[in-house]
This record gives sequence, structure tokens and C-alpha cells, in this order.
Amino acid sequence: VYFPARRAGKYTEISPAGQRELGAGCRGDDPGGGSGAYPGGFLKGSDAVVKKSVLKSMMIALGTATAICVLLCAAIFRPQGIQWVILAGVGLASFGAAALVGTRCMGAALEPVRQFMEDVTAARTQGKAIETDSLPYMELAVIGQEIGLLSANTRALHSRAMWEHGQAHKVLDALTDGVLLLDSELRVIFANAAAGEAFGREPQGLMGELLTEASGAAPLAEGAQRAAGTPYPVTAHIALSEHRFGEAAIQRIATTEGGGESGFLIVIHDVTAQHESEAVRRDFFDAASRVLRTPTERIKGLAELLCSDMPLGGNKEEDVSKRLLSESRRLAAIMGKLTLLTRLENGDLVLPRVSFDLAQLVQERCTRAEKAAKRLKVALTCKVQPCIYFAARGEIAVLLDELLDNALRFNRTGGRVEITLAVEQDAPCLRIFNTGDILTSEQARRIFERFYHGKNAAGAGLGLAIVRQIVLEYDGALLVTPAPDGNLFSVRFPKAAGA
Repeated sequence: VYFPARRAGKYTEISPAGQRELGAGCRGDDPGGGSGAYPGGFLKGSDAVVKKSVLKSMMIALGTATAICVLLCAAIFRPQGIQWVILAGVGLASFGAAALVGTRCMGAALEPVRQFMEDVTAARTQGKAIETDSLPYMELAVIGQEIGLLSANTRALHSRAMWEHGQAHKVLDALTDGVLLLDSELRVIFANAAAGEAFGREPQGLMGELLTEASGAAPLAEGAQRAAGTPYPVTAHIALSEHRFGEAAIQRIATTEGGGESGFLIVIHDVTAQHESEAVRRDFFDAASRVLRTPTERIKGLAELLCSDMPLGGNKEEDVSKRLLSESRRLAAIMGKLTLLTRLENGDLVLPRVSFDLAQLVQERCTRAEKAAKRLKVALTCKVQPCIYFAARGEIAVLLDELLDNALRFNRTGGRVEITLAVEQDAPCLRIFNTGDILTSEQARRIFERFYHGKNAAGAGLGLAIVRQIVLEYDGALLVTPAPDGNLFSVRFPKAAGA
């Protein structure tokens, strides 16, 4: 503790040795010693204040003594008549004068204290600084300085706390997980932005609301009741807004300092993507098992036939072996397409891109498909325009093979397939027309989905899905348009930097 000393109208800090001396004087151990100390610990103020105080004290003492002397004279001499009146008047006048002077002296002494209390109130309510230089009492100056320091520190701490409170709100609002804080009655006392979004409401609208009365929050209320009986977090599943799904972790925590009152912390995690991924995975395995079941069962049946003791006779054994080989190749082709599609979807297949003549590649794949076209009795024509394109040649070859295979297989006997490659607005555009069954709007919308067959159950439903994935990889456009006598598949590639 530092005791300021009055020096030339200002307060200065005293050394530790001076503090001990001043402290002794303030305790009254040495009434005449210390640094200008008075009995009872009153420090000496300015000289003018001291002189006024001494003068007023002498006047009070003189008035009081006069009144006492008058009373003593009246008691000893027993005056009569007018003498008694004169003595009584003198005594009352002296006592009144002393009382008046004493009252004014007390008022003057207490005026700085009253003003000091007003300054303290203003500092507390309005944040004003306390003026200590004008105070006549050093004790009030010391207290004013301490209060000023405490007030400044308090304002600084309050500002820091408000800043940290705002930063904490920003951090919580930036979280993708919803955060709810409940009191012991399951009333919401805090909700971040993600929590409000989970319920389709503004976070402020949840404040003060009972969780048991909030729409769609019944699983959370039940989870909080279960969490009240265990120190470990419990899990609850909840339906979120916009047909989403959430998983909530609920933990019992202390909501007041010292742990006097317990509440609940709820963290809501959006698991919609996981649900959708699980649904896609289930659909994938269900469809894959259906596609693979047919060739697998055929291979199993043919193998059992070869291994049986039943005499086949003639060339039947050779026919069975050929059918077995054909089904094995079909199964291997399906597995290869399935693997290719999975790698394309996952981005695992990265092939080097080079500049090549796309027209030459289209002509090569058409020539390769002519044998199948003759076998299916389908006329195949190819018209191309020279086009240098920058891409992975192997991926474009797969795309062409799948489109040609689909156009030939889903065609009628005596039908035709027409392939054209043109350059439109400096970008290649590939069109393949076939005279198969005209697609309905539903079939045209879903034909590029994985494992989709439409009315025709032939094939595995993977070829056009592979085409779609390759086109997406190049940010191209894929479209199927029903025509009067067939269907037109169009692939528009973007303009390549290396073209």
C-alpha cells in the first residue's frame, strides 16, 4: 500500500521507510510524530485548511466556556431579577454562537465527503474520473485514487469480457454443428446459428423456450432426461428441417459457477450426407448383386453340368464349354465396367492427357464396331470433321465404345446407326443416332443412372453411366433427345486449352 503525502499541493508516493513512519503516525502510536500526522490518523492538509480548522475550534471552545462560566456564576451568586435575565441571555447567546459555529464547521468538514460520494456515484454509473486534487482530506484523495484505479480496471475487464464474449459467439456461430445450452428445466439459454438452422428458426427465437415445447425436439428432451442420470454423454437421433437428419450428443454439465446448478450441452451434427451415402451404398450393392447374379448362376449351372456323370453325347460337351466361356467373359466384362465406373466416380483413375486427332479416333472405333453391326444387321455410317483435341485418349475411346455398343444393341433388325463429329464454336460435338425404341421422358431422364435398364432388361446398366461420368470429368454436356424414328445422343465437349 502506498500512502500519498501532500507536497506543494500534489500527492507523491512515499518510500517504504517513510510508509512505516507515516503508518505509525496514522495509527496514533506517535501523535506528534510521522510525516505531519495528527492523532487518530488524520493527515495534515493544506495550511489554509488547518488554520481555518484551528480558528473554528477555538471559537467553539470559547463560546462553550463562556456558556459554562455564565451558568457557574448564576449558580454561585444567585442573581435576582434583571441580573438573572442578563446572565441567561449571555449564556444562551454564547451557547447558540458556539452551536452555530460548530454546525457550520461540521457542514464545511462534511461537504468534501458529500461531494466525494457524488463523484463516486458518478464514477460508478457514468464512468467519470474522480478529481482528487481538490479534496482537502488526504484520506479521501487516497480512497478516490484507489476507486479510480478499480473503476478503470473494472471497465477494462468488462470491455475485455464483452470482446471475448463476442468472439466466442462468432466462433460458435461459425461451427457447422448446432450447439444448444439448457438449464436444469430444459430451457434454452444459448443457441448458435447452426442450431437455429437445424430447427428452421432464428437462434434468438429459441432463447428461453422449453425444449419439451419446441417443435421436433422431443428426442432431444428425452435424451436430456436420460443424460441426467449418467455422467457420460448420450446420443439421440432427430429429424432436422428440410428433410435432413441429425445426430445429437447430450452431456450434463454445470451451468453456474461452482457447479451449483446443472444443465445440459447438446451438440447436433448433420448426418444427412452419411444417410444418403449409406442409402446409395445399399442401392449399389443391391443392384450389383442382381446384375452379377445371372451370369454367376449360369456359370454355376454349366459347371455343375460338366462335372455331373450325365452323358452329354455328341458335341453337347463342347457347346456347354463354349457357353461357360461366354458367361465367364460376360461376368468379367461386368466386373471391369463396375470397377471402371467406381474409379471414375472416386477420381482414382487419372490418365495422361495429350493432343490427338479426335476424328481419327472416332473413325477407328466405328471400324472396330462394324463386325458387331453386321452381326446385328444394323447399318453403321460415320461422318467426321478433323478436330485436334486435348484429352485422355483412352477415356474418349471408352466413351465412344459404350455409346456405339448401346446404339447397336438397343436397335431393331435392319435399323441404322449414324455417327457424326463436328466442330461447333471451336468445340467438338459428337452425335450418335439409332433407330431403337423411342425413349419416354422418364427413360430419357434416368437412362444415364447406374444399373438403370428401363423396359429392356438386357445389359448391366453400366455403359451409359460410364459415359456420363467421363463427360462430367471434362465438364462437358450429355443429352438424349427422342426423334421421330429413334433417339439422338449428343456429347458436347468444352473448348480445350491444348486444342
